[in-house]
Amino acid sequence: EKELVNIIRSLSTVHVFKRRKSYDASLVNMSRREMKQLKVIALGVSTGGPEVLTKIIKGLRINFTVPIVIVIHITEGMLMSLISFLQNLTNIEMVIAKDDEHLEANKVYFAPDHKHTLITRQGESVVVSLDDSPPVGYFKPAINKLFQSLADNYPKESVSGILTGMGDDGT
Repeated sequence: EKELVNIIRSLSTVHVFKRRKSYDASLVNMSRREMKQLKVIALGVSTGGPEVLTKIIKGLRINFTVPIVIVIHITEGMLMSLISFLQNLTNIEMVIAKDDEHLEANKVYFAPDHKHTLITRQGESVVVSLDDSPPVGYFKPAINKLFQSLADNYPKESVSGILTGMGDDGT
């Protein structure tokens, strides 16, 4: 009951609007040198985003040199089903992120249920840190937490994208 009330509160703040094929071409227009400097790509996904996420995953090729970290707003217990579905679309490994895990190229990491997923720096390694702090605007995991950790630790070596957001999460 409490979860449903929180979802309804969050949905009440959503502004609905249509876009026509608009996107930021910054990743597409990056030079090879800039691409080589990337350490991590992060995506935020909420309602409506799984369809776009499916297209992105289908487009990934083996030997993708940058790890991808995804925070998705999804019903508790459904994450493994989504990962299994997406895994059938690509040879790139899909996993749920673990605390203190060193990120590897050619892998997609999903934030686990009820844990904020942060990206930290350990020497040359990009490392996941799971955070049990309170929800941010009703969300845990929160896209904002992931994006802020990248801004703090990899401001010039990361790319973030919001496929869809919920309320203020992802802004």
